[in-house]
Amino acid sequence: MLTRSGQRPKRRKPRPEALPLASLDHFSDYLRSLGFASNTSQLYLAVARRFRSWLHHPRKRKLFIGEASVAAFVRRCKVKSHLRHVHHVESGLRHLLRMLRGRGELADPPAPVLSTIDVAMRDFAVYLQGTCGLAETTRRFHVYYVRQFLESRFGSGPLRLSHLCRADLIGFVGRFAEQWTAGAARRLASSLRMYLRYLQLHGICDRDLVASVPTIRQYRLSHLPRTMTENQLRTFLSSFVRSTPLGRRNYAMGLLMSTLGLRVGEVALLQLDDLNWREGSIRIVSPKTHRMRILPLPAHVGQAIVDYLRHGRPATTHRQVFVRHVAPREMAITAAAVRVAMVSAYRRCGFDPRWKGTHILRHTVATQLHQRGATLKEVADLLGHRSIETSAIYAKVDHPALTAVALPWPEVIS
Repeated sequence: MLTRSGQRPKRRKPRPEALPLASLDHFSDYLRSLGFASNTSQLYLAVARRFRSWLHHPRKRKLFIGEASVAAFVRRCKVKSHLRHVHHVESGLRHLLRMLRGRGELADPPAPVLSTIDVAMRDFAVYLQGTCGLAETTRRFHVYYVRQFLESRFGSGPLRLSHLCRADLIGFVGRFAEQWTAGAARRLASSLRMYLRYLQLHGICDRDLVASVPTIRQYRLSHLPRTMTENQLRTFLSSFVRSTPLGRRNYAMGLLMSTLGLRVGEVALLQLDDLNWREGSIRIVSPKTHRMRILPLPAHVGQAIVDYLRHGRPATTHRQVFVRHVAPREMAITAAAVRVAMVSAYRRCGFDPRWKGTHILRHTVATQLHQRGATLKEVADLLGHRSIETSAIYAKVDHPALTAVALPWPEVIS
């Protein structure tokens, strides 16, 4: 076939498939292995097919499968409303990317163009992890606050860190403190000091600039920790339905937190190898401090764990004690799932709706131990505190001990 100019038309090179059909077959097997119901698997497969046809549209020749293309497709679904529930689109494609990444079929995206602030925050995060040894969540909020400060000071311009002065720090902290709480302002000031120490380590600023960060007034031990009473604790533990596998799991997790004072992350990361049944002990590795401690395993707590392992824990390849009971079952349980289980128990008991975390269980354990005669050193060892001063706040709620030292009120003699 000739064109009007008498030349043969140029043949376009066949475009490599961004998402081959064979990958969809593997995706079906992958969803089945995770324990998804047949209707959910069919829904996720329909999402993957629609995503594949969208990727192979002639106008998407430069688009490859990855996080960016998934985000663009989800935005399109939100606008066009092709599918009934957009959250199914996000969930299905998230599992698709995870499957492709595990099989090595996901092409590496082009390196993003990082701004000067992005590069600075990346190096700062490496310092927080490698030198300071901070947990991921702690690193995240330090980077968040410092990024806010740098963006407000330099904007999109060049990052001249040597031009930082005392007025910049005072002005930013002052404006922040006017809009947020004192606790948030203290965290901001702490993040700025940590970043300035990092700059001082590299010779960019001096110690005077670090000292110029305003100090937010905080009265030490001015607040009492929230704790449960004995009746509230019994109501909390009795709210778990131990006749179901999920109830047995949540009850065992609640016992660990209300008896040994474990953090939510410590419960989520607890491994089968951490349980020493012969010696009646449990090994705890804190994701926050990265320190290990050996604690005694009370008989009733151990019995609850055994009951869950024998009659509640589903078959899985994970070595974690507590696992997921809904698809995808082969994914590890997260600290957020443990927290949701405990907060749901608060709601069933009708407790204060402001209780949205699990530290109240940790405070209750420490307070009860101190009231029963345990020293602050023993409380610190149980909770994994590095300093005994961290545990000193629990002495403030030891009401029997406080009444013993109260002086009698002098009587007026007429």
